[in-house]
Amino acid sequence: PVHTSAPVTARDRFVVADNAAELQQRMEEFRDLSIPDDEIRRRYFVRTRSARHAPGDSRGWKLAAARRIMAAESDWKKYIRRCLYRPFDWRFVFWHPALVDWPRTEVTRHLVDSTAGSTPNLALITRRQQLPTRPCSFFWIADTLALDGVIRSDNRGSESLFPLYLIDAQTPAGRRRAANFAERFIQLCTERMQLDWRAEGRGDLQTTFGPEDLLEYIYALFHSPSYRRRYAEELRNDFPRVLLPKSAALFAALAAWGGQLAACHLSDLAPPLAPGDSPPLEQLRSFRVGGHAVFQRAGKRRPDLAHAPPQEQPLFGPIAATLRLMDKVDAAIHQHGGWPAAFV
Repeated sequence: PVHTSAPVTARDRFVVADNAAELQQRMEEFRDLSIPDDEIRRRYFVRTRSARHAPGDSRGWKLAAARRIMAAESDWKKYIRRCLYRPFDWRFVFWHPALVDWPRTEVTRHLVDSTAGSTPNLALITRRQQLPTRPCSFFWIADTLALDGVIRSDNRGSESLFPLYLIDAQTPAGRRRAANFAERFIQLCTERMQLDWRAEGRGDLQTTFGPEDLLEYIYALFHSPSYRRRYAEELRNDFPRVLLPKSAALFAALAAWGGQLAACHLSDLAPPLAPGDSPPLEQLRSFRVGGHAVFQRAGKRRPDLAHAPPQEQPLFGPIAATLRLMDKVDAAIHQHGGWPAAFV
């Protein structure tokens, strides 16, 4: 029920950096009011959005005012946070309201303040409209703050974040976090699969299931190549629909593969591939997550590996593992009756 479009900083080139040290250096200069505003503009805000404003300024944001606010912050380093910028591309952002135009606090606070509980919070990333000229591949996952642009590179609508847990929700059991699923949806799942619901974590997938199992099932379903092809028209016009399985066995199978997909996408480390289990190189090179050709993009970020064999590229393993797992999701659906018989 709780979701929002992804946060937009409006000045990624300044508030986002590859590492925390680089971002800290920028902010030290930005806070130093002995450095003239024009010098800060020259260093970090060369591009201007409008001829009516000084470089970096906009109608609602003024560099000089933001600098004064940051100069008054004594504990300013706490605003340097890890973020997901693009698929397999984690960076650091200076997450302060004086520097971020649209923080989408109603959702991002559940990702930024995810220390309550034994595991980090998770968020599904998808979008309402998928492009008619592209495959329906606008799905990803995050275990940290995710910025706008993780899956899209166009201006046709935004992408949305769906946190798994609401961190500050008070539950009858006294917990500080609650699963972000509608009660009616949970009721349908328990009735169809004849499994009991656990309010947190995972079940054993024999008698119980939990929020993480359900998210991983959904993630696997959205990574089914046949789901993406079969429902392409609907996916291009509305949020993706979650189809319930007819059997707990199919739920368990897809949740298992979805868990492996999520683990692969939350790290740039992939499980080892068996001999002969690697997809064709052309399939690796053409692999897309939404608007991004991931393999090609990774090569641009690592020019030192531009001429290395594909097997030595940093994302060879994760992409190959993703393609292998997507095929296993489809195989599980086929084994349980295929489309549409396997689903309610």
